[in-house]
Amino acid sequence: ASDLVADAPAFVSRLVRLPLLDADGDPVGRVADVVLAPSGSRLRVLGLVANIERRTIFINVNRVAGIDPEGVRMSGGTVSVRSFHRRPGEQLAVKDLFDTKIDDEYLIDLAIAPSDDQASWHVVLAALGRRGPLRRRAPEVVPWERVSSAFASSPEMDEVAELPMHMQVKLLR
Repeated sequence: ASDLVADAPAFVSRLVRLPLLDADGDPVGRVADVVLAPSGSRLRVLGLVANIERRTIFINVNRVAGIDPEGVRMSGGTVSVRSFHRRPGEQLAVKDLFDTKIDDEYLIDLAIAPSDDQASWHVVLAALGRRGPLRRRAPEVVPWERVSSAFASSPEMDEVAELPMHMQVKLLR
């Protein structure tokens, strides 16, 4: 489980491009996206995609020790620099989900937060906005459950998402 204590959900658009920091707080790369997998009507956070030394790699959410305006801090240990390749059932928040049309608005951001027991992370809020000249107005932030039906999952996706995190990592990596 992560030792992160989040006072508020973290919006993906604010995470993307934040520095990825090692356990000592030194920058090692930048966050590029968030990897999600459907889990029933919820979206579970599997980890982050980060750019490190011209490589795009996967950082398991269990390796995230903290998130603040300075960056995303990883817990100790080494990181695999093997290139990230999306697996079946995985979705990238920014690349796959942003701009999805929901009624007469579009998904413009997602907020993630740890579960009450800190054992897993899920999408908890969705920010909806318009396209075109009116998009600058404040987005409408709603609970994820209000828009989750727009993101139907397959039985295979649900099966992977319901596995314990360590099993998912073995299966999906």
